Amino acid sequence: MCIRDRLCRQALGDRPEDAPTGQRVRLLTWHGLFLRNLGETRGALCRFEAALALAQPRSPDAADLYLPDAQAFALLEYARSLLDVDRVRSRAAAEECLALYRSMASASGEAQARCILAGLDFKVSDYQSSGEQAAQSLAIALRLHDRRVEATALEMLAMVRVAQGNLADSEDLIRRSVALFQSLGDEPNAIDALHMLAAQMIYSGEFATGKRLLVEAAEAARQNGAIGQYASLAETLGWALINLGEYSDARPHIELVRGVMADTGDPRGLALADLALAEIDLADGRYAAADARLARSAAAFLAMQQHDEYVIATAERVLALRGLGKTTAACALLTEITPQAASIAAFAPAQFVIAAHVLLLIDAGDVEAALELYATVAEHPYFARSRYRFDTVGKWVAEVERTRSATQCAAIQVCGRQRDPVAALRHAEAIMSAGNGQPLLQA
Repeated sequence: MCIRDRLCRQALGDRPEDAPTGQRVRLLTWHGLFLRNLGETRGALCRFEAALALAQPRSPDAADLYLPDAQAFALLEYARSLLDVDRVRSRAAAEECLALYRSMASASGEAQARCILAGLDFKVSDYQSSGEQAAQSLAIALRLHDRRVEATALEMLAMVRVAQGNLADSEDLIRRSVALFQSLGDEPNAIDALHMLAAQMIYSGEFATGKRLLVEAAEAARQNGAIGQYASLAETLGWALINLGEYSDARPHIELVRGVMADTGDPRGLALADLALAEIDLADGRYAAADARLARSAAAFLAMQQHDEYVIATAERVLALRGLGKTTAACALLTEITPQAASIAAFAPAQFVIAAHVLLLIDAGDVEAALELYATVAEHPYFARSRYRFDTVGKWVAEVERTRSATQCAAIQVCGRQRDPVAALRHAEAIMSAGNGQPLLQA
């Protein structure tokens, strides 16, 4: 009998079926958490579902005063585990959890449920609602002096700020979150917060710093036996390696992670791994392989309603189709995702779509329009310092810049810098409309 089974037997007694229902529900939930930390997503979901089935239906005269709290706890962790698996069921569980905690006047529980809802809103790119939910959670945590929930809410707010391009605020928020988790001795959540800090460093163009943080966090997760957490960290490490131009190191690393994601049943992790491998293919000029991976990745993101990542994968696919000489297909995809990227209003999808427009404009010989659009993102640290962005976009821009004088380039760039990414996307959309959906047809 393994240690977790012995502990459950000791907690429930010799006849588990006679233990209070609330106690059994809570222990099933803890068992699910144990499995989730091992990366066994399917097993964890089965435990949470068993816990919720045990809690329903509740007898009207039930004397188990702990059952509602145990049920809410199971709903909370079930919703959390479904975030990247089934968004609809995750939201239903989170909303039921929120209602149950509010009925019990549990402010701490309400704050935790709101963090889950913030994560769900974030997943569908509703950053305003996500930020509002996280801010409400943070306000409750500060009022209760609940440092654990405060740290979680700070981490969620940091994610929203990163997506909105507010990197200075996000770094302060995430560092506060890391410090709080570390002060609580909560290593698993501290590792997650360090993961977020590393991602923030990558978005800021600090790829080497992000790589160092990820290596440290991944080793800690490995030592803890947290396979799912380790795989997620390793995947982001691959992203750092790609931006550093260390493609030969990144490829076997991400292929290994992809296998783990397939085994643990993580569809988003699998789609992200395909995206990362496709980017290596793009950098190496393996356009057919990149196109196949990106088609699969984009379809998965679309099915999960991961709008940001769908736009990013599709924009990268435009580059693959361009490399294959399939300009018409590339333009059709770009026509579809440009208004989506503008409506999301987040830097990451915007810069990928702008990059695709730049390359098609260069192919059309419209150098001025390409350089003007490129200037919108060229000075952002992530774009400017990424070797991957240079290998897939920057080198083409450098080549056409040499056909214009320094004075001409400077004047064009001034115009481009006056637009933010969303305005640049609207401008690119207008160019496409003028060319009947083809960014390369200009008067």
